Amino acid sequence: MSKKSGRPRKPVALHILEGTFRSDRHGDDVVRASGEVEKPHFTNAHASDLWDRLVDKLFWVKSVDAAMLQTTCHFYGLYMAAYEVAENDPTDRDARTAVTSYWAKFEKGCSVLGLNPSDRGRLQVEKPQSSGVRRREA
Repeated sequence: MSKKSGRPRKPVALHILEGTFRSDRHGDDVVRASGEVEKPHFTNAHASDLWDRLVDKLFWVKSVDAAMLQTTCHFYGLYMAAYEVAENDPTDRDARTAVTSYWAKFEKGCSVLGLNPSDRGRLQVEKPQSSGVRRREA
């Protein structure tokens, strides 16, 4: 068993996200996530705006991830509302606590969805399962 030298290759999903993907270099068999994600009704304008900015860029988010994306957007909306209250009265302990708590929850959601640069590096796009038919190699 031989070990490859050099640094590990960057995942194809990260090349696509950064706009550096080249089919001649990285391969044509890139599998994108399937399943449409429908926008929920947000009562908070900040949450709705974040959804609009993110959903088209997150090609790896499947319909099963919609709840996490929605929750992350909600926490961002709550963070922004708490931030506005804390900005008006910086001595309000409850507002400061709410800001830090909502930000922590939002940041955790970002991590799960792969929105942070370090988390994007761990993305893995699964290849489709084979059809069960084996090819004979010559």
